[in-house]
Amino acid sequence: MMTPPAAALAMPAARTRDFLDSIGVNAHIEYTDSRYANLAQVSAALKYIGVDHVRDSAPWHGNQGQAGYGLLADTGIKFEVFFNRTLPIQIDELSTLVTRHHGAVDLVEGPNEVNNFHVSYLGQTGTAGAQAYQAALYDAVKGRPELASIPVLLFTDYPDHPGKADLGNLHSYPRRGAQPAATLAHDLGDELKVAPGLPVYCTEAGYATLVEEPHGEGAPEPIVADLIANLLFDAFASGIKRTYIYELLDEFEDPQHKDMQKHFGLFHTDYSPKPSALFLHNLHSVLGRDTGAEAAPQDLAISVDGAKSILLQRSDGRYALILWREPKLWNPDLKSAAPASPEQVTVHFDKPRTASVYHPMIGTAASSTPKASSLALELAEDPVVLSF
Repeated sequence: MMTPPAAALAMPAARTRDFLDSIGVNAHIEYTDSRYANLAQVSAALKYIGVDHVRDSAPWHGNQGQAGYGLLADTGIKFEVFFNRTLPIQIDELSTLVTRHHGAVDLVEGPNEVNNFHVSYLGQTGTAGAQAYQAALYDAVKGRPELASIPVLLFTDYPDHPGKADLGNLHSYPRRGAQPAATLAHDLGDELKVAPGLPVYCTEAGYATLVEEPHGEGAPEPIVADLIANLLFDAFASGIKRTYIYELLDEFEDPQHKDMQKHFGLFHTDYSPKPSALFLHNLHSVLGRDTGAEAAPQDLAISVDGAKSILLQRSDGRYALILWREPKLWNPDLKSAAPASPEQVTVHFDKPRTASVYHPMIGTAASSTPKASSLALELAEDPVVLSF
């Protein structure tokens, strides 16, 4: 029996809005001694990258910056909040936020990285304490009418452990400027073992832009932009519901260029965008917000040779095909770039089509291709978006 040609097989399509909704970002609204103290700049940065899903710690009266949650929620921001304080009090404060600002919180999460941050609950510590806290958090959320509809994410730990939750939860930080696919697949596999059958969110993932980091963990800003783009594409393609990039801003100045934790931001300390923020801005501009009536996307009998791909469809019927490769871009030992050689990628359409070609790492201008049943283009390290 002959195998049908690849072009005859349907490529699954996802809704464009679901892909854009899969992009979130971490922030530290409570850090009023940092660049997050300027809420106007924080709001402007979020609008620039087109992201309205923000992960932060749950409200707590003992911390500064508490008004920021409500102020940002009133601009359309939806928070995913992790719990790490006295549970009954923090639940009350979450209820107050949700009551005053309807829709402010769309996800609740258990304790963050309990292998790094101590958890103690009802006489239990470590992972056992986190599991007990997680169960109590889940019951408390589901027991409040104003909170009951909010899904609860599992706590994060290393290694992963099970707990009472609606959703799985992982963190993924590829090491030393490596492409994200292998690390992400490993981390997702580990999480699915402890949260079988649950949808999974990635609540932290990212790369530092500190090239001087002595262990080779940082990489140059343009390379990090490509890595973050590929991370978001890989996560969505693997079924992860949302990925929260760590983080929105470089929080503090680092004049000695020694502290990697101060270099994970999409924006510099002066609020200027790094290439990764510029990419997100351009990508959202190219794909466009889809406010039309929801409709199931229609798969297409198209195929791609030579690259990874995601097929998206808007409610108006238009398609966007995202193409990317994951060559090695950075040598962490030599601290030098390893520019990728362009390789040919061929798209086989279901019928003769004219496509607009976008390069969101560079801008939002498009070039048009002749109407044809297939399209060949050169692809190096930067992704390409075809619209048709």
